[in-house]
Amino acid sequence: MDAITVSRELKRGTVEQIDTNRKPYQKYFPDAGARVYEENRRNGGAPTILMASWEFMLFAEEKILKDNWSPDAVVGYAKKQNTFDSVPCTKTLYNHCRTHTR
Repeated sequence: MDAITVSRELKRGTVEQIDTNRKPYQKYFPDAGARVYEENRRNGGAPTILMASWEFMLFAEEKILKDNWSPDAVVGYAKKQNTFDSVPCTKTLYNHCRTHTR
């Protein structure tokens, strides 16, 4: 492990405690460092294509739920009309529909 890795781990795992005289002090806890690391890993990464195409998602929701269009028809129509800045692929829209109908 290099010095940068160690210093980052110490920063993540160091928490402030209060002693019996009500004086604050810093103490390192490996489990706190691991928890912060895992939380940062979950929250990191690039935003999904669905968040980048929010207007399209609102349009797709209306067409699928109210007009009974298939996700494939919605994507095809949106790409043909070229009215949205970002349109996900059909598989991405199907995956989104599948995860939100369970």
